[in-house]
Amino acid sequence: MDEAALIEGLRRGDAAAREAVYLAHRQGLYATACHFLGYQDPEAEDMVHEAFAVAYAKISGFEGRSSLYTWLTRICVNLCFARIRKRKRQVATEGGDLERMLGPQALGQAVQADEAALAEQRRVKLGQWLRELGELCREMLRLRLEEGLTLSQMKQRLKLPLGTVAARVTRCQAALKAMAEADRLAEESRHA
Repeated sequence: MDEAALIEGLRRGDAAAREAVYLAHRQGLYATACHFLGYQDPEAEDMVHEAFAVAYAKISGFEGRSSLYTWLTRICVNLCFARIRKRKRQVATEGGDLERMLGPQALGQAVQADEAALAEQRRVKLGQWLRELGELCREMLRLRLEEGLTLSQMKQRLKLPLGTVAARVTRCQAALKAMAEADRLAEESRHA
């Protein structure tokens, strides 16, 4: 089928046209998603599927001023940028939540004399949780929370794509937050 026939088939909701477009362009869109989100990013495949879903839903608005592949690529790129922005918001939010939960003492800041015992207990717990998370998370969280590096600075230091850095920081912060929350709940149940 030529492109005009495929587009017409998509507008009619033809399953064969959808499959033909998918098979023709999925690899290129996957490469695009990997370029923006990072090689082997688990969400790259999701972006490809979302791009096709958006394109199929909005095919009636396709004006044909570019090729179908160019239009699909633009959709995929926009979805990747939206995902990156979402990751940045998640990292910022979870980082703030984590800092509030653990307190500034657990992150190596100065401790008031009357809070020294509590701060030491938090540091011990934080060290234990970080050991449980593994070397990758220890390094990511050290750079983010102790050194205060931005995602861009971490990207440069680690020589990784921004999407990979954001995803790893998000996962590591979420795991650490879950450990802190589980410990808090266990502590509350001991005192109840």
